[in-house]
Amino acid sequence: MRDTVSRWLADLLVRELGIPREEVSPGATFEEVGLDLLDVFEIVEAIERGSGVMLSDAVVRELHTLGELDLAVEAVRRTAVIPAS
Repeated sequence: MRDTVSRWLADLLVRELGIPREEVSPGATFEEVGLDLLDVFEIVEAIERGSGVMLSDAVVRELHTLGELDLAVEAVRRTAVIPAS
């Protein structure tokens, strides 16, 4: 796992949910930063709106830390099919 959460995800968590930046670390659980499952789904929706990256509900329910969320989004980004222009 990375040592830090991607800057864009950290910025989103700070901006949208008011999580103090110093609490945004890969090992921080959603519970530790005050997020419940509904909050996590709201973050995922914001990610989808901003980047087009879609995570299934089943995947989201298996995530427990900010680092896991970050890695899941990056995995989808890496495997996304880019349409030919």
